[in-house]
Amino acid sequence: MKLIVDDNIKANYPDLRIGLIIARNIDNEGYSEVLSSLIDDKTAFLCKNFTIESLRENPMIVAWRNTYQSFGVNPKKNTPTAESLLTRLLKGKQVGHISKIVDAYLLVEIEYLLPIGGYDLDNIIGDIRLRYSEGHEEFMSIGSITEEFTNKGEIVYADDNKILTRMWNFRDCEFSKIDKSSKNIVLMTEAADAIIGSEQIMKSLERLAEYIKRFCGGEIDILMADIKESSEFLLK
Repeated sequence: MKLIVDDNIKANYPDLRIGLIIARNIDNEGYSEVLSSLIDDKTAFLCKNFTIESLRENPMIVAWRNTYQSFGVNPKKNTPTAESLLTRLLKGKQVGHISKIVDAYLLVEIEYLLPIGGYDLDNIIGDIRLRYSEGHEEFMSIGSITEEFTNKGEIVYADDNKILTRMWNFRDCEFSKIDKSSKNIVLMTEAADAIIGSEQIMKSLERLAEYIKRFCGGEIDILMADIKESSEFLLK
């Protein structure tokens, strides 16, 4: 299985880097009080150091707002995923427990202000491709029973059979979601803007790998997919 970045994406986002964690044979069952406590600690730190207004001025958040605008998405209407999570926390809302893996990547998202999402690899058909949508492609978001459709020119992740994520990293699909039964997964964080440094991405990946190993076990690989080097990346 490969991650493939289409040529049009490569041309329009020459600074794109995608950080990936491939974790196999994990144990995603159960609940970790330690992870929950760590989320509480990072949330308290976030609330101490940011307001909603100062968050919106942070370079990491500005970078993704600009990226959404670049392919025609209004970030005020469809708030980039990291900003959406952090804003909810700053408003005093809680992070609901889904599974240990999701708790782990939300914890890292809070700490590094970067978007993180992923898929159950056993539900992926063929390769994962980052591309522009032709429009009116079917999509079922997590937890939904109603189909929606992509817009023409929207950036999506897709496998050979379905749209996996709409608006780059805004909304993941029901059919490839990570749940407690997932054993083999890929997690992804991206930076399409040079404002976000590769060092920051790598630090977030290393921290996330540490949490997965600690709380879920398994075999873990880290990959930095830099399109300056290639457009195709093997997911081992």
